[in-house]
Amino acid sequence: MGRLVGESPTVNTGSARVDAYQWIKRPGELDGCAGPAGQFSPDYAYELAGG
Repeated sequence: MGRLVGESPTVNTGSARVDAYQWIKRPGELDGCAGPAGQFSPDYAYELAGG
């Protein structure tokens, strides 16, 4: 935990031209809790898809 890449999700961007920053993780990409961060898990992707 505590690792970040890019801007944290927020609507307070400090720019009139940017409504919000949003962080989106690819389905099946591990975040360090279920395995090594950044690794892809086909089983986890299948679980997220409702399998």
